[in-house]
Amino acid sequence: MKYIKRMAALCVLAVPAAAFAAGTVTGTVQLLTVDNSKGDLVYVSVAGVETGSPIPGCDRTPPYQFVLPRSNQLQADLLTLLLKAMEDQTTVTLVGVGTCQVDPNLETLASVTS
Repeated sequence: MKYIKRMAALCVLAVPAAAFAAGTVTGTVQLLTVDNSKGDLVYVSVAGVETGSPIPGCDRTPPYQFVLPRSNQLQADLLTLLLKAMEDQTTVTLVGVGTCQVDPNLETLASVTS
């Protein structure tokens, strides 16, 4: 009986962590689209391998994997990295925040590394 209680407790603890797993994509930037109708947003499409997923309901809207708001200097710097990576066709890894903060259908971008 103790075994079942321990397993149940682990499952309960694991669900919140899994629910907020951020999406990750590694590959080359294929498309950047600016949409000013919903704010100053940049939609990002990367041709590559996707792992992880944001919370349920925060689905990807093909062909895009992430949306990047442009409301501060860090986000402007991320856009600069994305533009350079797209121009050079270098492989980058994009990681989301695990939630849809600015678009209800697309995970918000948190970081870009090359």
